[in-house]
Amino acid sequence: MLLQALPIMFVLFVLFPRVPGPFWSLPTATQGTTGLSDSMAPGDITELSLSSDVAFRVRFAGAAPPPAQRYWRGPVLHDFDGYTWSRKDQPFPFETLQASGPEYDYTLMLEPTEGYWVFALDMPVGWSEGIKRRYDYQLTVPDRIVEPVTFKLSSRPRYLAAPAGLSRTLTRRDTYLPPEYNQRTQELATRMRSAATSNEAYIDAVLGMFRTQNFFYTLTPSRLDRDSVDDFLFNTRRGFCAHFASAFTTMMRAAGIPARVVTGYQGGEYNRFADYYIVRQSDAHAWSEVWLLGRGWERIDPTAAVAPDRIEYGTAVLGADEPFAQRFMRDNAWLADMRFAWDVVNTFWRENVVQFSAQKQEEFLKWLGIPQPDWRWLAGLLGAGLVAAFALLSLLLARELRFHNRDPVQRAYARFCQRLEQLGLGRAAHEGPLDFLTRIVRERPDLVPECEPIARLYIELRYADDTTKAALEEFLRRVRAFRPARAS
Repeated sequence: MLLQALPIMFVLFVLFPRVPGPFWSLPTATQGTTGLSDSMAPGDITELSLSSDVAFRVRFAGAAPPPAQRYWRGPVLHDFDGYTWSRKDQPFPFETLQASGPEYDYTLMLEPTEGYWVFALDMPVGWSEGIKRRYDYQLTVPDRIVEPVTFKLSSRPRYLAAPAGLSRTLTRRDTYLPPEYNQRTQELATRMRSAATSNEAYIDAVLGMFRTQNFFYTLTPSRLDRDSVDDFLFNTRRGFCAHFASAFTTMMRAAGIPARVVTGYQGGEYNRFADYYIVRQSDAHAWSEVWLLGRGWERIDPTAAVAPDRIEYGTAVLGADEPFAQRFMRDNAWLADMRFAWDVVNTFWRENVVQFSAQKQEEFLKWLGIPQPDWRWLAGLLGAGLVAAFALLSLLLARELRFHNRDPVQRAYARFCQRLEQLGLGRAAHEGPLDFLTRIVRERPDLVPECEPIARLYIELRYADDTTKAALEEFLRRVRAFRPARAS
C-alpha cells in the first residue's frame, strides 16, 4: 500500500505550492542544539570537543585547502572580564581587507545553531545574498538559524586585514584588560616585552614559552580560579585551545598589542562517498588574532605551539582523552565507512526533501520546461499529476485483482457456478460451497450426481491442509465436463 501511494505522494510533494518561511506561517520548532556561542570561558569548548554532533558540511567546487588552512571563522570576541571572553555589538569602522592567493568556492550546509553567525573559511571574500560581514570579518545573518540552511561562499587563505591601522576606539577595546584580575600574567608580559626587541620577537617568545615549558594539551583540564589566566599559566598548565588562546591574547594585550580571540572550528573529516567534508562539534577551536603595524591582523594559534598534530590531524590525536565510543568508531574502518554512508543518506534527505523550498520547486519546474510557473500552472499541473497518479494506482490495483483471479481452482469453481446460474441456480454471496450444494439437492436433485463430487473436491482443494495433484486434475476434469440441462 505504501508503494502504491508513492506516486500520489510525489505529485503532492513536488507540485503543491510552496510558500517562503515556515509552513502556514507557524514558527519552526527546534530541539536543544549544541555549538559555539558569542562568549567563551575556560571549559566551554572542552564540552563541545566531546560531542560528535555535526556542526556543518562543506562541499568544495574544486580542490580543498590543506588541513592547516581549514580554519572556520565564527564569533570574534573582544571583551574580557578576566575570566570570560565575549562580544558586544557596537559600531566600529569597517576594517579593510586585501586578499590574495587561491580562491576557494564552496557550499556550506549549516546545521541549526540558534545563533546568527555563519562559519566561513578564513578569510571570506564572497557570500550568499542575505549575509552581512561585520567590521571584524565575522559573517552573520539577520535571523537566528533554527533549521538547516545552505550558503554559497568564497574564501582566500592569504590576506592583509586592516594593515594601515586601527581606530583609537578599536585599539582601546582590543588592548583593554581589567587591572584587578590576572596581575601576575600582566607582570610577566611586561617583563617579557621589555626583554624583546620587537612585537614580533615578543610573540615568538610567548609561543616559545608554551612550546618549551611544561604546558600540556588535554581535553580534561582542571577547573580554574577567578584569575583564570594566572591559574593556567602558573599552576595547572594543562588546557585546551580555549585556555591557550585566552592566555596568549591576554599576554598580547598586557604588552600593548591589540589582540582578540576568534572562535570557530578547525579541520574536518572527508566523506569519500559524496565528496564533502564533515565538521563536527568536536572540531570546535579557538585561536588569537594580533594586530601588527604594516601587516594588519594575523592569526596566531598558540595551540599549534603545544599540540601541532591537533591542527594537522584534528582531535583524533588526543588518544585516551577522546571518548571510547568515538575512538572505536574512528579506528574501525568499516564502522567509519558505515557512518559516512549514513551521513550521505541524511545529507540527501536534508538537501532534497527538508530544504525543498519555493526556489527549488521553481528550478525543478523550469527543468520541466515551465519557465515562470504561477498558481494557475501549479494548480493545473497538480490536478493533471493527481489524475495520472490515480490512473497508475488503478492499473496497479487491477493488475493485483487479475493476479488473484489466476487461481485455477477459483476460476474453475466460478465457471461451475456460472453454468448453474444460467439454469436459475445463481449462488448467493453468503452461500459457501456446502450451503450451495444443499440448495441444489433441494431444487435440482437430478444434478446431484455431478455437482456433489465437484463441491467435495472444491472444499478439499480450498480448505484441506494437504492436497494432491490428482485431486486438482479430477476437479478440473469434472468442471469441464459439467454441461447441465434445463429441467423439463
